[in-house]
Amino acid sequence: MNAAELRNVSFSYGEKKIFDGLSFILPENSILCVLGPNGSGKSTLLKIMAGLYKPEKGVYLFGGQDFSIFSLREKAEKVAFVPGEINTPFDFSAMQAVIMGRFRFKKWWQDYDAADENTAMEAMKTLDVENIASRNINRISSGERQLVFLSQAMAQKAGMLIMDEPSSHLDIKHKVKLFETVFQMKKNGLSCVYASHDIKASLAFSDYCLCLKYGRLFYFGPSCGMSNDKLADLYDIGDAGNLKNFI
Repeated sequence: MNAAELRNVSFSYGEKKIFDGLSFILPENSILCVLGPNGSGKSTLLKIMAGLYKPEKGVYLFGGQDFSIFSLREKAEKVAFVPGEINTPFDFSAMQAVIMGRFRFKKWWQDYDAADENTAMEAMKTLDVENIASRNINRISSGERQLVFLSQAMAQKAGMLIMDEPSSHLDIKHKVKLFETVFQMKKNGLSCVYASHDIKASLAFSDYCLCLKYGRLFYFGPSCGMSNDKLADLYDIGDAGNLKNFI
């Protein structure tokens, strides 16, 4: 069974067309990196796959079923999403933020319990942020916040993790930790989709690569198939030799 499939998906913001007839199939238990220039539609694609946006035309299938038919709880069981920018207007602690990932296991009248706390703490330990569990989420660094909300997504225990620019604020130690964690999740049977400008690491740790160039599918296939020539064309660099200092 495939993890996800887009069939002729179209989407617009008002008069601005983002996609028109986008199609691809992601096999289950796969890691997919999404690459492309700024404004090419990467974040919009992730939001469609997370169920935040519904295609204007076409269909998004998850596990062979139309994702739009699922309830919110069912969607949370299937997909955990970490956006690129997260605003937290309330002064939650880092632990309180992470434990909210357990919401799908609770009825509306139920509180989080010790088992939820243990799951949340284990997720934080995986990403080396257990030491800031009691800290105010609005008084930690951007990188720490990023790891906290990644921990929240892990605590959700969904079948697929979707992340927008997950390594953008991370130091090299935590970038390595992030990609190692994603790879371990794959070994445990999960799938992962993420957009990134961290080209070298993304291609090294992913099974498949999907490249968007201003709303059109530029490339979809094994990550090992992305050459420097293709990357130069994707980003309008001109001479592929200019990439040697960056990837």
